[in-house]
Amino acid sequence: MIFKRRQDHHPRPIPARIAFFVFLVGSAAVGCASAGEQPAQAQQGALPPPVHASSAGHGEARTGGGADGGETDRADAAARGLALGEALGPTAINEATLRGDALEQLLARRLEQFWDVYDQARRAPTSTPAVAYPELRLVAAGEQLQISYAAIIDLADSGHAVSEPEVPVTSGPDANAGHRVRVDWLDDASAGVTSCTINDDVRYETASGAVIDDSVSTVLSSSTLAFSDGQWKVIHSRAVEFSAGISGCWLEDDGAFRY
Repeated sequence: MIFKRRQDHHPRPIPARIAFFVFLVGSAAVGCASAGEQPAQAQQGALPPPVHASSAGHGEARTGGGADGGETDRADAAARGLALGEALGPTAINEATLRGDALEQLLARRLEQFWDVYDQARRAPTSTPAVAYPELRLVAAGEQLQISYAAIIDLADSGHAVSEPEVPVTSGPDANAGHRVRVDWLDDASAGVTSCTINDDVRYETASGAVIDDSVSTVLSSSTLAFSDGQWKVIHSRAVEFSAGISGCWLEDDGAFRY
């Protein structure tokens, strides 16, 4: 994964794509790491999180396909998830003590980590995401965690996966990033953020490698984070506005998106 620093603001992650923005699935059982944890039925208007485009395994996943490639991707994702889990574990900073700009930067970073973990799961989807991707519980909770599980299961059941495009639409010397965030409100236990994302990931059939959807869109979304188990986690995210190509909030940014 590559990060570029804007000249005027903080670092931002590069391109992301949201699949299933308005997602509605039936209840489905899922093997879970803890008792009673089941994927909830996704609510209309709630979206599975936008995700990073990561270069690791991208070409191989789309052109190789098949079960072997999926197992390799899952092993790679597990290794990256372990590193994330260590970073967010008991030795991490005391997030309860953060205030002001430091807390806002953490919230923006937590969204980035959330989308990164979810992206890993979509590159190698499984019918038991709670078991295969336990690191999701480090960055998401409540409704959003269950919606994410349901979306991953749906992707696995359809025989599809997601990968980065060969040439990200925001690549090049003039590109800053594919994601922008601003913190709208904040209190002791919750926060509201708005994000603008360029989504350029490619959805494809894992068996054949055939591309299903490689369209580019810009999405304005609203998310809520809550302080849970000593960490800030995403508990809800919904799409507010969609536009085709690089447009909408991305071109209208007046500097309000600080991160």
